Amino acid sequence: MKPHMGGGEKGFDLSSIGMTDVQSKGMRYRVQAKLKPGVGSTFYRKLTDGSIEQQKPDGREILASMQRAVVLEGGTIAWTETCYCDPPLKHERGTVYDSFFDEFVTEPLEGDAPNLEGASFWERLQVRSGSSG
Repeated sequence: MKPHMGGGEKGFDLSSIGMTDVQSKGMRYRVQAKLKPGVGSTFYRKLTDGSIEQQKPDGREILASMQRAVVLEGGTIAWTETCYCDPPLKHERGTVYDSFFDEFVTEPLEGDAPNLEGASFWERLQVRSGSSG
């Protein structure tokens, strides 16, 4: 039997993105990466026009992750994300993140996700894209 993601993604075959039965519940990760120069406006447009959100199986999680992301000192972006892939973020990086970020650090989280401290990455993208909504 092939593992599937629950909820709104019912029936999506996660084995196509490298997931095994062990990962069927997903893992939480703390992710840090650097936004590539000159891509913020394009990334924000794709996040807000629905094209990333509609991506199966992880579009909604990518959008939610970017909405809770923060900007750390030095400009590194940090967020938490639930992922079902092995290696972590395999699908997300291949379809979205590698186009906009580099210098990734991904660490598994135990227990509750940490409260990330920093300026809102989402608000920074809004300002730089000239959007107020």
